[in-house]
Amino acid sequence: MSILNLNYVLWDEVKKAKVAGWPLPATSADLYAYQRIERAAPEYKKAGFTAALFQPSQRGAAGRFSNGYDKKDDYELDGTSWGDGAMGIAAVSALHDEGMKVYGDLVLHQMSGYPRQQYTTPRFPKDPTCFAWTPGAVRWPGNVAPDSVPDPKGGYPDGDLCAYDQPNRYMWNGAIAATIWLADEMGFDGFRIDEAKDLHADFLRALMDTQRLHNKFFFGEYFDGNPFALAGWVNYWMHRRASALDFMFKFNVGRICNNAGNVWMGELSRIGLNMIEPFKAVTFLESHDTDTTPGEQIISNKMLGYDIMLTFPGEPMVYYRDWSTDAHCYGMKERINNGLWIHQHLAQGDFVTRHAEYQTFAHERLGRGKAPGCICLFNNDPYNAHTITVQTRHPRDTRLHEFTGNAGYSADVWTDWWGCITATVPRNVNGCNSLVYAPYL
Repeated sequence: MSILNLNYVLWDEVKKAKVAGWPLPATSADLYAYQRIERAAPEYKKAGFTAALFQPSQRGAAGRFSNGYDKKDDYELDGTSWGDGAMGIAAVSALHDEGMKVYGDLVLHQMSGYPRQQYTTPRFPKDPTCFAWTPGAVRWPGNVAPDSVPDPKGGYPDGDLCAYDQPNRYMWNGAIAATIWLADEMGFDGFRIDEAKDLHADFLRALMDTQRLHNKFFFGEYFDGNPFALAGWVNYWMHRRASALDFMFKFNVGRICNNAGNVWMGELSRIGLNMIEPFKAVTFLESHDTDTTPGEQIISNKMLGYDIMLTFPGEPMVYYRDWSTDAHCYGMKERINNGLWIHQHLAQGDFVTRHAEYQTFAHERLGRGKAPGCICLFNNDPYNAHTITVQTRHPRDTRLHEFTGNAGYSADVWTDWWGCITATVPRNVNGCNSLVYAPYL
């Protein structure tokens, strides 16, 4: 699986849409993000993506100016800057027509918008008894104690903090019913769980295991760089029902990219949750959150990060702004598309470290199914190319082709008597310093 995180689409155009008013003039209708997604669905599929992540779809407090994280109404799809519900449903349908899965962004942790915590919506209304008091915030009469969560000290109270672990189960049952409705209305195949660290584990498991949602794919935004904390949430708290965004992978690979030549490359052997739970880790390099947060962005050599991610274990998720050539995007589409092809057709199966030094690293994927596996070499030295010899599983005199294009024209190699290859890995110039060798397909 390879996911395209669409939670950035049309940044500049959406700003223009906000200025133009709501609804947009007919001549500017294609400025809506949902409409652009619908139109671009064949391109996403052709690039190699098998799934897409949408932004939150439920009505936000800011209405046409909302990014969806200020949820106001669980049962209203008109009311975000991305377009109305009909547009969203059409976009999901277009992606489904291309054989892609579509995941929604599920906001359960907080709500925002109504004064005094009175959400007088037609369905699933709420009052202060539906929310927990939080330190430093106004405590309204009726507020309840915060839910028990996997990491009480690690959360971020935003807006009105939803409380699910209450005797009347009003919020518990109501949120499950609303999630079923959202999945059915939009046609979602699963969900990203926003701020999973702050959500009551028993409630989350009940939501995911309910009959109408038990076949959906869920992955949580458990914001933690400790792989054992992430694995604990996946295994202990979620009973392996959900995957997790691999924040340790993101921050460790980001440190390598941002500090060319100054990080021991051998640490790639234990880079994240993906090395502990390869089938439960959703690896990523950037998101709509980290891209705008100082100290969390990858600001240089990002293509090296994508070459690592797309050849390592885990389910990779690509950030739209990195991939796209739209205005204000980073335009890495061509190289990422090649990496997606390598991920799908070559980089599968067990992972074996073959070489680990300060500036260079190499690993082999041993193959699975029709994917023959590959040998991947990385050089993080910004000043010098490095020639290294790497063991492979192939017998002597096996011809291996280089699939990134970084080695230049006709860069095939042959294994020696011991099944090793010797290759010169280019110096790190804007992250274009990886080589991937595999048999001809």
